[in-house]
Amino acid sequence: MGQALFLCNWGAMATRDGEVFVAAGARIPVPGIVAGKLLDGEELGPVMDAFTKQENISKKEGAIGVFTNERITRGEMFLHIMRMLAGQHEYKRKMKKGDF
Repeated sequence: MGQALFLCNWGAMATRDGEVFVAAGARIPVPGIVAGKLLDGEELGPVMDAFTKQENISKKEGAIGVFTNERITRGEMFLHIMRMLAGQHEYKRKMKKGDF
């Protein structure tokens, strides 16, 4: 497969009392034409604008929306991560209370 780049998302959440939760989500390969520009040091946002011939793709469907034909949107990816982070936090609180 050669040198492949992947589009992925992850998140971290820290509570006021210092607990840290992490989560990772979708991961798909970036097309070679885009990967080449990223490997040359360009940033994803401007590369995607040029690739799609649109402006502010990063604020709309995002690269994930483009590469999945909008079956997954940028917002959905971030929502997925936020749900996993919140769920971990809720689970840990429930376990501390003994509600299992």
